[in-house]
Amino acid sequence: MAFTPSEMMKNLRKERASNRIIEHTALENNKVIPAFYHVKPSDVGHQSGSFEVAFFNHEKDADQEKELIEKWRIALKKAAKLTGYHVDNQ
Repeated sequence: MAFTPSEMMKNLRKERASNRIIEHTALENNKVIPAFYHVKPSDVGHQSGSFEVAFFNHEKDADQEKELIEKWRIALKKAAKLTGYHVDNQ
């Protein structure tokens, strides 16, 4: 399932799996292969472009979720460093 950055941030309250997915990369015999669908991997890693806007908009209204947002930031930075697929059929 593919999410735009703003959809991802809307689902932030529901989804708590970001770090668990990344943690599996450290486990033996487990692989995580990210798919960057209509988004540049560098935008994910540097949290620029649409990710910057999505994080900014979410953070301004999420005083109690700052820690969770930071976990997402860290997990996305780690995911962007993994070898994966970049799909951009524009």
